[in-house]
Amino acid sequence: NQILDLSKIESGTFRLDTEPVDPRALVREIVELMEPRAREGGLQLWTLIEPGLPERILTDPVRLRQMLLNLVSNAIKFTHDGSVTILAGVDRDDPGRLWFDVEDSGIGLTKEQCQRIFEPFEQADSGTTRRYGGTGLGLSITQRLARLMGGEVSVRSAESLGSCFRISIPAPVADETVAPERPSAPSIPSPTLKGTRILLVEDGLDNQRLIAIHLRRAGALVVVADDGRHALDLTESDIAFDAVVMDMQMPRLDGYDTTRAMRERGRSWPIVAVTANARQGDRERCLDAGCDDYLPKPIDAPRLVETLARLVNETRTAS
Repeated sequence: NQILDLSKIESGTFRLDTEPVDPRALVREIVELMEPRAREGGLQLWTLIEPGLPERILTDPVRLRQMLLNLVSNAIKFTHDGSVTILAGVDRDDPGRLWFDVEDSGIGLTKEQCQRIFEPFEQADSGTTRRYGGTGLGLSITQRLARLMGGEVSVRSAESLGSCFRISIPAPVADETVAPERPSAPSIPSPTLKGTRILLVEDGLDNQRLIAIHLRRAGALVVVADDGRHALDLTESDIAFDAVVMDMQMPRLDGYDTTRAMRERGRSWPIVAVTANARQGDRERCLDAGCDDYLPKPIDAPRLVETLARLVNETRTAS
């Protein structure tokens, strides 16, 4: 997924989708997603929101979330004890810009490492790569996304004392002049998944947590399967599902074969494919395998909820 994003950015085909966003809610979502991982490592995950942060800004929420997740994930990975803190505020010299800081008490960086840390596939040194793993793409992607938004990512660090990475981006306030209300238009209720049981088939822990958070907020009961074989075992149980969210790239048994197996076993519930692939023909391949719809990663949560609600309603109406 990170490699695909880098390829799109370098080829000039990457597109940002700007919409009104609540920055406080986005930070809360990051904390809700990453706190279990921090806790597993014996770390505290804190937040500090400065006074004056706008209630709603105009930005790309999917990409801002991706940047923050990259920074917080890195901070947790390289911090052995202590804490990670997410801070957010308005630039005092330019009120049209916001900053998001991710501070940690981790291993820190030398001045030389700070100068090259945003290069693709770069980590502090070869020992870091051996010990902690990873592709070293996250920081490079974060920097490039920030620059696409007209912003920048910077770092302050001291070896053995920790680091602070700052995302600074233009973030105009979203108000009625940007998105005027239309009093004459009938109000359309937000799609809901209340009362539905969704099977989430996803091998990535972070994606599991993030997607499950959004589905539960929409009212769904979520059952998680770590891979295709686990999913097939669950579908043979007495649990009745209303829909399935299927990651198509998984080890052991991928989403295509899992979907085919479900259909061969007579499972007719809606299946929504989610995949990091964005090549021509991927959608058709998912539909040919038996999926009812297809969404690319990173997941657009409102679109996922709307898609599931529509398919579940269509299935119930037809039955």
